[in-house]
Amino acid sequence: MNGRVDGYYLSRGRSHWMLWVHAYDDNDGWTWCAIGHAPQKQASRNQAMIHLLADFWRWEKENNELEHYSWINEEDCLNASELRTIALLVWNAAPEGNGKNE
Repeated sequence: MNGRVDGYYLSRGRSHWMLWVHAYDDNDGWTWCAIGHAPQKQASRNQAMIHLLADFWRWEKENNELEHYSWINEEDCLNASELRTIALLVWNAAPEGNGKNE
């Protein structure tokens, strides 16, 4: 059983976008970890979020056997449709159900 719960947040620094994961760890509780960055000159907020999240999910899938998410709890920078599209690119399979709050 996979009990992983992650939240992804994009912050704006002076010159770069930074993608963060907010995840629960049985040993440490809720933790924050920076997982990627992109120059603001090269990407809008939405573009940065899409590419950084896709890259992170691909890396997690290949290195930690990350499975397709089960549900989307909240939307912000990206909506459920955009998240499903990224998932299609990463896992090459359509998610089951309608995406939000499954």
